[in-house]
Amino acid sequence: MFTDRIEGKWVDAFRDVFELCKVTPGEEVAILSETQSRA
Repeated sequence: MFTDRIEGKWVDAFRDVFELCKVTPGEEVAILSETQSRA
């Protein structure tokens, strides 16, 4: 059974990319992520 969880390394990576792209508060973004397809 899969457990939905956000891994800290991905949160850090997305934050870094958003900072580099100069994403501002209130701006809409989409995150497509799938990390549990392989055991």
